[in-house]
Amino acid sequence: MTVRGALAYTGFSDGMLVALKVTSGDVVWTRSLAGAKTQFIDVDTTPVFDGEVLLAASYAGGVYAVSPENGSVRWQHAVEGASDLLVLPGGIYFTAPRVGLVALDRSGQLRWRQAVAHGVPSRPVPFREFLLVTGTETGLYVVRADRGELLQYFDPGHGMSAAPAATAGVVVALSNQGQLYTFGPAPRPRQALR
Repeated sequence: MTVRGALAYTGFSDGMLVALKVTSGDVVWTRSLAGAKTQFIDVDTTPVFDGEVLLAASYAGGVYAVSPENGSVRWQHAVEGASDLLVLPGGIYFTAPRVGLVALDRSGQLRWRQAVAHGVPSRPVPFREFLLVTGTETGLYVVRADRGELLQYFDPGHGMSAAPAATAGVVVALSNQGQLYTFGPAPRPRQALR
């Protein structure tokens, strides 16, 4: 659920995105994000704002940008399994099982896509100018946020289901075998004493 001003926005398993009055719980508007689909229509994402536009996604219908005032659809990017929306100054990012990590521009047009081989990708985590994603059957991917270029890949041998964490120049990731990996900057070479 996301709250802005007097309204709360949330999605449901029936494919509906709903705006509710915070003070009373009254429904202000509802919008189906299922498209023409009848299966796997649930809205699994937490709605997020991109300026004055509300973004949400359903598994079957893809990513939607709607008006927060009345729920009217401004644009839709159809992709199955879209989840974990992330808005950064460079665009809108999300993951989906069949396509991996995806970047859209502010109008919903595809900027780039980076495959995450085998398994379900985690939510994207911003780290400096990069995005970090793990795969349930693979490992940790480091991707340039501006153009989607895969820079690094770490495979622990058993996949990584949990999303990585990034803070203070350090990245932490947990493998499916329960091993915790910490990544930081490479040590600087020692200067020879003169």
